[in-house]
Amino acid sequence: MSYPPAKFAVEFLGKFPQLGENVFPRDYIMRAVEKEPFKWKPGYQTDAGVDWGQNNPTVLTPCQSIKGKFYVPGPMFEWTQLPYGVICKEVSRNCKNYRIDEVFCDASNPGEIERLQEFGINADGVNFSTEKKLMIENLQMLFHMNRIRISPDQETLIKQLLKYRWRVPKRGATKDTISRKKDEDHVDALMLSLYSLVESGWLQSQQESFSLT
Repeated sequence: MSYPPAKFAVEFLGKFPQLGENVFPRDYIMRAVEKEPFKWKPGYQTDAGVDWGQNNPTVLTPCQSIKGKFYVPGPMFEWTQLPYGVICKEVSRNCKNYRIDEVFCDASNPGEIERLQEFGINADGVNFSTEKKLMIENLQMLFHMNRIRISPDQETLIKQLLKYRWRVPKRGATKDTISRKKDEDHVDALMLSLYSLVESGWLQSQQESFSLT
């Protein structure tokens, strides 16, 4: 399997893209969106991502691994203007209903992660400042390999993916230090739900195989 050198340099080697360039190609996103809504299916590995919100919603996104592809079922889950204690109860309830195996959370709220653990949820924190670049590359790889499937009722996620663009870094900055945008909470939750692929070394193995083609 080959990959155009210019795209490989940006998407897999961390080179800076041009101003306003989309992180995820539109045709890849639309290819991933199924025609009909689909729900969670019992009996398959299911992880989830939680992106905590302050001014923005807190988002929970489950993702199932089914026969080598990753399915993002509907409906979407988000909570706004609620105390974190209430939100954690809702996240916990949905994780139990969906039989989530592991929940990867934005590590910026360690107290809420501990609260989820107290509710019996297998929750871990992921540091965005060090891991976000890899999580973006992971999702880019899955889109390129056509291994993502998204239920069309994940409307906010789809809209955010379509307008998710690189910011131009300040002089001397790296992509890791580019400030986060306000309208990417659903994308962040999706990337968190797929973090086990980064953690296990799958992403690195795929990047190495592409670099040899």
